[in-house]
Parts: sequence; structure tokens; C-alpha cells
Amino acid sequence: MAFSKDRGEALGLGLNHPILMRVFAILVQDARTGLYHAVRSQGEIADADIRHTRLAAVLSELVEGDNLYEIVSRNKPVPGIEMGPECAIRVAINIVEALIFLHGQGIAYRDLKPENIVFDKATLAVKLVDYGGLRKLDTKAEQSGYYGTQIYMPPEMILEQQGKKHPPIGFEVDSWELGMLIMTLSTGVNPGDYRQDGHRDKSRDPQTVKDRLIAYASMDVIEKEDFLDKVMGAGSLPLKSLIIGLTEFEPGNRMTLLDAREQLRQMNKEYD
Repeated sequence: MAFSKDRGEALGLGLNHPILMRVFAILVQDARTGLYHAVRSQGEIADADIRHTRLAAVLSELVEGDNLYEIVSRNKPVPGIEMGPECAIRVAINIVEALIFLHGQGIAYRDLKPENIVFDKATLAVKLVDYGGLRKLDTKAEQSGYYGTQIYMPPEMILEQQGKKHPPIGFEVDSWELGMLIMTLSTGVNPGDYRQDGHRDKSRDPQTVKDRLIAYASMDVIEKEDFLDKVMGAGSLPLKSLIIGLTEFEPGNRMTLLDAREQLRQMNKEYD
């Protein structure tokens, strides 16, 4: 795998946050000599050598436990952790802290999904793992880069991949994916699995899923409220409001992670 200083696992070097998996070193290979060596900071590789450097392995903290997808799908159940609003809030209140930290370092995560969240077996602490999607972003310029898991992907990435006019791609990708994560963990709902009339009709056709995600993103607030009422049922109004705020079509109109954190803290008080 090609080595890059502005994206991928190498950006995990030096990140120090309790919700983020620690990366102690990366193993790289010099394509000119075939030799391998461990790198503990990006500065150890000169810019002139980057094109000759291949990423071979990541030496990271061992997080023993199952990922959230395995847990909530009941393949590997964990007592006290099951799909529902409490699980969604408990997970999101941790993940939003990690995302705020990453953005403070100028890094977007870009692949937020249950499979990349692990519950430590001993402490049940949440850990965000898998740094393949990390990307250093320049806030002064529009970014490009189709990356992530389609069912959680924001409209700007889908439209770019289709070669269509799209909103700018930036840190707000993570806000959208946080909204999708909360929606999924609350009830198993994802707009890609539902027709616009609110009836579940899971499709294996990638284009159908993309069209449904774009259709959901393009709804106004009233239409999204109606959609969420149909697929999530009555109640959970603060949670629905949070999801709607995070999943605005225009990235600049999405709820900020700081505001999302505050709302999650208020909702979490109900479960303390």
C-alpha cells in the first residue's frame, strides 16, 4: 500500500485520545532496496522518499473486544449493550469527542460505522479503530476524495463519485456519518434500506442505495420528520432532531459537532 503523509494510517501516529486506538509505529518498506523499518513519526521519512515508500503494517494498541456491528446484530451479544436510543447516545457521546479531537488536528475520519467501533472486553470502554479513512484537510480549499462505506456516505461524496455537481467536501462528512450512526444504532434504520414512503425494501443494488440516500438528504425538515416517524415510530423527538440536524444536504448547514455534543450530553442525563 502506498504511503502518504496526508491520509491513511500514518496520520494515526502521535494521536493521543482515550477514544482513539493508539498507533505506536508503522512498518514501511523502501521500494528501492526492499528493506523494512519501523517509523514512529512522520518526520522520519523525507518528502523526497515518500514515492518510494510502501506501508506494510500498522503496530497499534491491542483492543480486545467485539465491534459494535457484531454486538448490536446479536452475533456476539454483550450484556447491557443492545440496539436502541440508550446505546446510540452512549456510543455517540464518546465518538463525538474523538471526532472533535481529530478535527482540532486538521484530520477528518471519513469512515464512521459500527464496524469501526470496538467495545473493550474488560472495561466496555468505546474505541474508534481503523484509520484507513483519515485525511488531513485544508480548510481553505474544497477537498476531493470518494471514501468510506456507501450506506453511511454523505451526499457530497456520492455525487462526486457520480461526476455530478456536489456541495464542497470537508470536515462535515463526519457530521453526516455521525447522524447515520445514531440513526442506525437507535433502531437499525438507514435511509438506504427504505423507500421514500417509509417502507423497508432492502436493496443490493448500489445505485438504488445511493439514490435513496440522496433522496433522504434532499428532504426538508418536515419531510425528514415524517420519514423518521414512519421508520422509528413515535417519540424520541430530541434524538430525531439531532439526526436531522446532522444530516442536512448542505454541509455548511449541518449541526456542528460541538452542538451535537451538547445535545448528546443533555439526552444522556436521562440514562444516568
